[in-house]
This record gives sequence, C-alpha cells and structure tokens, in this order.
Amino acid sequence: MLNNVKEINRVEQFKIASRNSGRKYLIKQDGSFIEATNLIVGDDVISHNVEINRMVQKLETKKRDLVGITFIDYSRVEDRVVTGGQGYIYSASTEERKFNTIVDFSLGAGYLLGRPPKNASAELKKYLNEMRLGFAYEAKVTFMISEFTGIGPMFNGYSTSNSIYNFAEDNVSVRFLGLNIAGMSPLSGNSGFVNYGMALGPVFFLNEAKAMSQNLRVTGQTLGIYMSLGFDFKLSGNLYLGMQTGLLAGNIRNLKINGRDAGIEDPESVHRFDGKISLKFYF
Repeated sequence: MLNNVKEINRVEQFKIASRNSGRKYLIKQDGSFIEATNLIVGDDVISHNVEINRMVQKLETKKRDLVGITFIDYSRVEDRVVTGGQGYIYSASTEERKFNTIVDFSLGAGYLLGRPPKNASAELKKYLNEMRLGFAYEAKVTFMISEFTGIGPMFNGYSTSNSIYNFAEDNVSVRFLGLNIAGMSPLSGNSGFVNYGMALGPVFFLNEAKAMSQNLRVTGQTLGIYMSLGFDFKLSGNLYLGMQTGLLAGNIRNLKINGRDAGIEDPESVHRFDGKISLKFYF
C-alpha cells in the first residue's frame, strides 16, 4: 500500500515512502489501490491492464470513480522499503461531479427595471420608483442529464409594496414558473462551480391595490425568460452556498382590473434584476 498520498488537481512532484517501487497504481474512491500497467488516460475512460491473482485483466474505469492516478518512480530501495524518491499524481476526478440532482433555495433582493408611464405626474413617478426594490425568492430542482448539464422546473417570485395614507396602496407580486436548462463549470481546487441557466415560462402579475378606499385587483400574465449566472461554493458534504444573479424579461400587454380589461396603451414591463444568496444540495 502507499502512504501519505493526497489528492491534488494538477500534475505535481512529491516524495513518499512505500513498500512498492517502480509501479503504477489507480487510487479508488474507497481508498483502495489497484496495481496497473499499460495505463492509458482518455477523455473520460481510463483503460488499463490489472494483474489479479497472476491473471491480467483489461478493465475500463470512469474517471469520476477514481480519486487519482499515481505514477511511482523511486530511485532508492532498502529492504523493500522506499526511503526516498519521486512520483507524480494526477487527479482524475472530483467529488462534486458525482451527483444526479441539485435542489436550490434562494432569497435576496429584486429591482424592477421598467420605467413609469411617460405621461405620469412627478408625484406618481416618485411613488412608482419607490417600489422598484423588493424581495426576491426562488426554488429550483435540476436533474443532471450529463456531467455538467441539467434541466428541471424552477419557481421565482418577487414582491414589493408602497402606500400613501388614506389615498393609495399597492401590493405587487410577480411570479415566474419555468423550465430551466442549466450548465456549470467546476472551479479550481474542487471548491465549487460557476453556474448559468436560462428558463422559459409564464409570468403572473398581481397587484392587490386600494384607491380612495376602493379595493382593486389588477392581474396580467405573459411569457417570460429568466437568465441566471452565479457561483456555488462548497461548505461541507453535499451542501453548497450560492451567490446568484438573475434577469427576468417580459412585457404584459393586457391588464385586468377586478376582472375587466384595463385597456392599457403601453405594455406593463416586468423586467427585473435579482441578486440572491442560496443554499444548494447536491445529491
């Protein structure tokens, strides 16, 4: 067996003591070692001949099933114990690639990007601008269809409000339900991932409003696109901390007030930028 072998992410020279000299090994995830000859490293499969009970068998091993490939080349052996020498280790896999599903819960802030109506008064523009910043939240499940690509449902929500005492009140919520296509790229040192995604689905707008003590329910919907970019940093085990940005794009061309067509001239923009912190579970 080899001692003091540690996983690294690049080819590196190191010193080690071992009872086996001048041999090649595959280090498996369970910590065991397989002696190998004629080692060939391909894009995804490691093909090698392994001597088992004096019989040579050709095995093919996925890189993700290994911790590393060690090349031992010792120059000094005393009593079958290596007291000095050099070797090389190449990391053939990373722990975080062994997952099938990602569950994501996010909280943060959202900022509406749409402009107030051109003919609005200065007071109304000020009132609407005060509603731009709101509370954003998201839940998402991603099923991996390849090593770094996944697909799954996502729910994204946003809420904001404003009021003028005894005159006006607005409680706005925007909800997006879409099918998300996600991709990711690993960060160096097995520390996490860069993630990105795009989702398409319906956007639902609701404003529970009051005007001069009259209750108004304003509704509308449209087709929207949600794009995201972020980083996931490994905390422990399958738990990751995410820092996420997102952009929702969509315009509502027809609004209803208490179930009746509002007859708006300009589309109601639901364009929004999000910044969120998320907890992610990689299963």
